[in-house]
Amino acid sequence: MKNFFNNILFSVFIYLLTSFSPISAQIKVIEIPGTDSTIVINIEEIKEEAKRIAKEAKKIAAEVQIEEMEEFIKIMVEAPELEDIDIQIDQEAIEAQIRKAEAQIRMHQAEIERAAREAQRPYHRMEYTNFVSSFKLDYNGKIELSEDEDDIKSISKDGKFIISKSTFGNKRKVSIRPNANGQLEYKFYVGNSEVPYDPDGKKWLSDILPEVIKSSTIAAESRLNKRMKEGGVDKALRYISEISGQSNQVTFYRLLISRKDISADELVKITKDVTRNVSSSSELSDYFKESFAIYNNKKGLSAYFNGIKSISSSYEKSDCLTEIIESSDIREGFNENHWEQWLKATQTITSSYEASKTLQEAFNYDASGMPARTLEQTIKLISSSYEKANTIEAAFSEQNRKKWSEDQNNALLFAAKSISSSYELKNTLEEALESWKYWSEETKNIFFQVASSISSSSEKASLLSELEDYKIEHRSNIHNFYMSIRSISSSYDMASVLEDIASSSHFHEGHYEEYLNATTHISSSYDMRDALEEIAPFIAKSKDDSLIQLYKEKVKLISSSHDREKAMEALEK
Repeated sequence: MKNFFNNILFSVFIYLLTSFSPISAQIKVIEIPGTDSTIVINIEEIKEEAKRIAKEAKKIAAEVQIEEMEEFIKIMVEAPELEDIDIQIDQEAIEAQIRKAEAQIRMHQAEIERAAREAQRPYHRMEYTNFVSSFKLDYNGKIELSEDEDDIKSISKDGKFIISKSTFGNKRKVSIRPNANGQLEYKFYVGNSEVPYDPDGKKWLSDILPEVIKSSTIAAESRLNKRMKEGGVDKALRYISEISGQSNQVTFYRLLISRKDISADELVKITKDVTRNVSSSSELSDYFKESFAIYNNKKGLSAYFNGIKSISSSYEKSDCLTEIIESSDIREGFNENHWEQWLKATQTITSSYEASKTLQEAFNYDASGMPARTLEQTIKLISSSYEKANTIEAAFSEQNRKKWSEDQNNALLFAAKSISSSYELKNTLEEALESWKYWSEETKNIFFQVASSISSSSEKASLLSELEDYKIEHRSNIHNFYMSIRSISSSYDMASVLEDIASSSHFHEGHYEEYLNATTHISSSYDMRDALEEIAPFIAKSKDDSLIQLYKEKVKLISSSHDREKAMEALEK
């Protein structure tokens, strides 16, 4: 029976696999609007890679369902009777996993095609000038080199290859274009005059072409394929390291990682090479933004995020990390491990503003998969109190406050404790208070612990007075609330908070004893009297002998006889 159901599942997955729309053409010709140029792309390898990923993705998507089915079948086999067992296949869950797989395929294919387009852009122009010479290269179409890479073998229809160089006013230029029959026509110019191409023009081109090839992406795919055949990834990486221009190197790196024969270990090696040879933050950011799916599908995300850490510019690093989570196809597949690595990369952003902005962008989407401990560490590493406060306030904003788990709420509050500014910490905790009804008993206790850390008496009192609008029910919450009040150093501020709480509609008998005990920390006789007078009617109304006795004991601690007398009168009214 187990094999029977496995066969059913296997048939379902094969049917779903074949439902993907096939790429009908092996060669795709794209006309460039407004020009006579075309791009010719061989997409056979893209097709094969997409099929391979589709198969692998569907296999992964099915594993959970298969495991659950196997467990169910095991129970069935052990059951004495099977007549009443209703066998169901969770088609909706399977289809959800398939949709995720399709998204991964779309991303992966798009990244491969981008790399191919970059290598075969229809129009390129390079220009370099110094005090001694000037160099210009102008080409379009698909260009193939000779086996030795010392000559142009072919140029696609309507393409061209024009190169010129001037040294101390001595100008040389070679123009190569295909004729109607596809044969190449060469023209050689000295100064502004055309002269025979052979032999001087041919020699001049053979002398200069190696340097041109080294500093461009002409025939990049064929050049890369040749090195892979000669010595694999190591040979390809040595070759790329010798190419001039970081933008050109990045094009080759993209082509390299897009190959279906690149393993996860080789991907790690390539990434280390990328970050070692490409110092431009902009080029690195673009490289990683456009290659997430490839790394993810090759199980190379650790290398991917380590690579992002090497981007020196805070702005470019932030831009890269933000773009990743802005993509719904990527974000919907994010699990806790993805978020862990994303957060650790965010920790390396040195600018407080950029780090805060990056986290806030993530909060705008579903960041509920973030590991609590790593989230806390990431926020704590923001050095600016202002930016740290903005980050936590964004997390507790109306659109986000329902998303967090208990551990994440706790982490956000612990992170807030590292805000050094009393003003910013008070404002942040005020924003956090809006989430009060979603918090557990433990989270509320952590809130009071963090509130106690506010150094300014007035700011702490202002925050704690806000609690008059909230129900404090659990015994541990009540105790920790009054412990926070006790930590207020100003007698006036402490008494003011107690009076605000006593006037609240949420004030109840569970508060009375803690309230009375808190009054003993008020050093001013006048302020202590005011606080006791505020609770006196509640104590009298309770008719609880132990509370009445406790009240009288607190009154005796008032040093001023006048204030002591007034406090006793309040109880007797």
